[in-house]
Amino acid sequence: MKRYLALTLLLTPYLSVSAELLSSDIAVARAYEWMEKHSLMNDADREVDTLSIYPNDDAEKAVYIINFSPAGYMVLNRDDATGLVVAFSEQGMYDTSQPESPAFAMLDSHLAQLDLAPSVATLSLAAEVPEIGTLAENIVVEPMMETTWNQAHPYNLYTPTHNKITLSEEQYRGHAAVGCVPLAFAQIMYYHRWPVRGHGESSYSNPGGDKAIPLSLSANYEHRYDWANMLLHYDPFSNFPAEQEHSVGQLLSDVGIASEVIYKYGSTGGNGYDSARALENHFFYEDITGFGGTQNQVASQVRTSLKAGLPCAVSVPGHKIVADGLKKVDGVWYYHMNYGWNGNYDGWWKANEQSELLGDPYGFTRTEFMIRPRMLAFPAFLEATASVDKVDVYWILPKRLHSEVEKITVSSYNSSKDKWTVIHEDTDLNTVTGASLASELTGQDIHLTSLTDLAEGEHTLGAFVTYDGGQTDIIVEPMTLTVSASGVDDLDDSDGDLIPNVIEDMLGFDKSQPNELPSVVVNASGAVSMDVPLNAAVDTSSLRIEFSENLADWYDAEEDGGDMGIGCTRDSSGMKLSCSLDNCAELFFRLRVRD
Repeated sequence: MKRYLALTLLLTPYLSVSAELLSSDIAVARAYEWMEKHSLMNDADREVDTLSIYPNDDAEKAVYIINFSPAGYMVLNRDDATGLVVAFSEQGMYDTSQPESPAFAMLDSHLAQLDLAPSVATLSLAAEVPEIGTLAENIVVEPMMETTWNQAHPYNLYTPTHNKITLSEEQYRGHAAVGCVPLAFAQIMYYHRWPVRGHGESSYSNPGGDKAIPLSLSANYEHRYDWANMLLHYDPFSNFPAEQEHSVGQLLSDVGIASEVIYKYGSTGGNGYDSARALENHFFYEDITGFGGTQNQVASQVRTSLKAGLPCAVSVPGHKIVADGLKKVDGVWYYHMNYGWNGNYDGWWKANEQSELLGDPYGFTRTEFMIRPRMLAFPAFLEATASVDKVDVYWILPKRLHSEVEKITVSSYNSSKDKWTVIHEDTDLNTVTGASLASELTGQDIHLTSLTDLAEGEHTLGAFVTYDGGQTDIIVEPMTLTVSASGVDDLDDSDGDLIPNVIEDMLGFDKSQPNELPSVVVNASGAVSMDVPLNAAVDTSSLRIEFSENLADWYDAEEDGGDMGIGCTRDSSGMKLSCSLDNCAELFFRLRVRD
């Protein structure tokens, strides 16, 4: 009790002092004091790289923007009576050359509400640091987003083009901007790697006029999304392989059209309500809650979503951004923001909750929160083959919801009765990495169910999921499984070429004629390689390249080759083995179907 009273007496003088404008030198000194007490910012030596004042030196209310080397930034209130730290980042940078970014909209909003706030001094850092000591910290939610996307190339690869577009040709390449609203929701979709495929189609007319591009737009969403080929970051000034540009461009175009955004010559407009409905109607997401109000009210809903592990879309004046992390520093909430600006500005923002003001909105004005995929099971492969003695099928579920799964129920469809019949219930919930099955599944954890007593012939299969919140009530996408009489049989060789039929099927060979296995090739520089084709229409996950030094002990090239300097990769079209002649000269190689 005595300690509490002493602290109160020490702080009292600071509650009555008048405001003081900090000089740049004092602001930097206090920033270093703050960082010393801060676990996120004291992990490296930081030197001031640039310091600027926004909006200008004559403004009564202004902030200092400090960029550090090698990384990180801090935004500080210039007015000593309004608290020190507005925003900070341990990794990002605050690019002052792009005032059109949403980060500056946040600063403008912050400064505007300071002008309206009562001029009552709050605790200065001079009181906070010496008397309180180490800042009380409690990281509630670490930043969740992986992507640092923006609105230019290649994200806008399929947005409309027009000769009146005023955006940078180098970055936008004649296409309209993606729009901050579709971008925010698409980044959240990437976080969940969901959906596996879309649903339905839609169309609308983009209104004409002086600013909007006059045209009709439509999209069909009945296709799979290539999450594995989407990169976490693209430089808009660079080119990338076609599949990497197409995958992300298609996603952003689909979200934009489904949201009925307004593509303009110099920007793209949209709203979170329409994007939320798009995710529900076309991309297999649960009902999304939208909420608008004061910054205090909106921030409360944002915290609810973040604590549930769900990033949310947040409206700030003129923009839509993503909140993906939550942290409490000395009793004050900071929100980690992804601004959709190529990683620039991403960092922690303090939502001022000391005064609720009437009039123009500021800070957080609305959020679409609890953005959560529907718990559905999609087949990893739409078509697969297996033998009666070993039937493994693979299912894709929402990436971030695996811990909620309690049971996967596999059912078979009887077309004559138009009925699904349960054939297997799996509570073991084994998973394998998607990359071990096919490159297009990289980044996913795939659920494996092993079926027994499945008759020969063709089966239409689907799966229901039982989870914490209930059970899925629909099979969206079934798979076709063809079950043969037996598994690997060295004597089952239709064309007499000594290659078992099961391997020829996996290699896509024509079994009506003799075939030859892929051979090892050595080029002039001594590089050894072998290319093994794979039949994308069947499950080839059990086909492996193995190596041996003595023809007795065999090892898997994908799993064990690294120790021998052997590289082995696979995608849906084939496997590729590579090594140097020095490492491989004494080795034997074979193809084997793993039991």
